[in-house]
Amino acid sequence: MDLSSILAGTQAAVYGFVSFAMAALCVLLGAVFIASGLNKMIALARGERNGQATGGPVALNLVLGSLLVQMSFTIDLVIESVFGSAAESPNAAMSYMPSVATANPTMTMAVNIAVFWVYCIGYIAMIRALVIWNAMADDRGGGQGNGWKGFWHLIGGAFCVNITGTIRLITS
Repeated sequence: MDLSSILAGTQAAVYGFVSFAMAALCVLLGAVFIASGLNKMIALARGERNGQATGGPVALNLVLGSLLVQMSFTIDLVIESVFGSAAESPNAAMSYMPSVATANPTMTMAVNIAVFWVYCIGYIAMIRALVIWNAMADDRGGGQGNGWKGFWHLIGGAFCVNITGTIRLITS
């Protein structure tokens, strides 16, 4: 067994597991956010909100929950807003490597795995942005500047998810 076959097997296993785990996390978090919004509406109907704001927090819970449930749409939307075009293929990152590196199949696979991990970091940052924004809908209120923290997590996540577009922006 050689290194390239180990990397190929690891790459396929990690891609499948991470894709499933991220999708499950997004759907679970989205369902929790939506349930929180619905719970606030029920508490308002029962008269248990005691003058606390309801419209904004409920809307925030429902919108952020639905964005998390359809996270792939959310990512595409943010990338098109930031870059002005659709996301570029992560495999295009090899076009920015020297020819010596692209000729080596092990190096190509290692770079593709590294690009995938940067993509995962960006995906997590975008999820974190929505979680930070959801904290603003909490009855205790969000921390100072949570809106901006969430915004920068979202922008940074878009740069990581579309790493090849980011590289193209830096090199041009």
